[in-house]
Amino acid sequence: MLPGVVLVTIACGALWSGVVTWLRTRGPRGTARPDGPVPTAVIAALRARSFPESPAVLNTTVFELAEQGVLTIEPADSTHPALVRTESVPHASSLPPYQASVVSRLLHRQGAGGRPVPLSALQPGEDAGARAWHKQFVREVRAEASRRGLLRLPVVPGLYVLFVLVGVVCAGSVGATVAHYRPGVTAFGAFVFSAALAVATLHWATRVSLTPTGRRLLAAQQSAPDPDAALAQLLRPELALPAAAPAPQAGARVLPNQLQPLPPHLVWSDYGGAWHPVNVQSRETYSLDGNLNGYAPLVFFAAISLGGAFTTTHDFTHVATVSIAVFAGLPVLVLLVAGVNLLRRRRLPKRAVLIGQVAKLWSVKRAGANENESLYCTLDIGRAPESVRLAVSRKVYRRLRVGQVLEVTVNPRRKRIKDIRPAGPAQPAWPGGPGGPA
Repeated sequence: MLPGVVLVTIACGALWSGVVTWLRTRGPRGTARPDGPVPTAVIAALRARSFPESPAVLNTTVFELAEQGVLTIEPADSTHPALVRTESVPHASSLPPYQASVVSRLLHRQGAGGRPVPLSALQPGEDAGARAWHKQFVREVRAEASRRGLLRLPVVPGLYVLFVLVGVVCAGSVGATVAHYRPGVTAFGAFVFSAALAVATLHWATRVSLTPTGRRLLAAQQSAPDPDAALAQLLRPELALPAAAPAPQAGARVLPNQLQPLPPHLVWSDYGGAWHPVNVQSRETYSLDGNLNGYAPLVFFAAISLGGAFTTTHDFTHVATVSIAVFAGLPVLVLLVAGVNLLRRRRLPKRAVLIGQVAKLWSVKRAGANENESLYCTLDIGRAPESVRLAVSRKVYRRLRVGQVLEVTVNPRRKRIKDIRPAGPAQPAWPGGPGGPA
């Protein structure tokens, strides 16, 4: 008769094999929709299932809405990029969730004036809200593909954790069995190897994958025209050149790629009446507490080091004293450079008023015991492609939004923000959409 540990291992192996088989063959969630033409955005999502940030999914959704008459796409020319505007705004319930999400985002981006926005401005990157919206949009497109029986969605986190625990238990039984019959192999080593193998198979079984129907659909679409190519033709690709490409002739304007989001250091801004890229990597930075508080740690460190060098001259060797003095030399040098910079900025006025439009909002988390987070706002003040960076508090950050016009009173000498006054019309609501009446 087999030992009990072997029987438990066989049962765990059968259980784990059944779990993996079910995960790889599970059907789409929800109720399948009737047969009909598959939207081009769903096909793009199937092609980009391993790359959810692909701009092709959003581009094809815009193309769908344009064909339905909800949106209008204005081709690029020598003065402006390809623009998108709302033509008619149907009720949100009359559109699939992923299309309604794009219309809602476009209305938010247009603002109260209803100005058209660049096509690539709908991609994530302007603020945390844009990134969160794009993740939700990808989930809605995948849900549409799952309802049509074309895609297997990943399991929910709670179920995934349960499967991990089951895999760990199975790995423990395997490790005990191997250690029992192979004295040269430690139980811990066998457990680690089995657990790693179980987690790897679980990751393979739970990832986003095509159903047999989805694979047949993609195979049939190999000879079909690429929707992104049709959109590129509509946008006049001879003008949609990469941002880093050289101009074909002197004085000619080179527009960014119309089907790709801007590079991370650029954002779209319409301040001044025309859309243009703005560089967010600005050296002109103002903060609520000025830039003098950042030198406080250097002053403290330099004072302690120099004080130690002077007070321990008789107790320590000259080598130790020189070492402490050299150790304090770097902060002293930084303070001297800062002092010279402050003297140079004395010729600047004590008060200035900056009027501009919020082009980007972002945060930077700094590693440390408290995990401090710095919040920034890029302000387009009309000196394209230059900008001004504002380091603001969380209270101010929560009140700002992209496209909002601000009047900022600053002290150019200390690079300090004295006052921030928002000025801009309210955001219109979309009937049936987020924040609008039902």
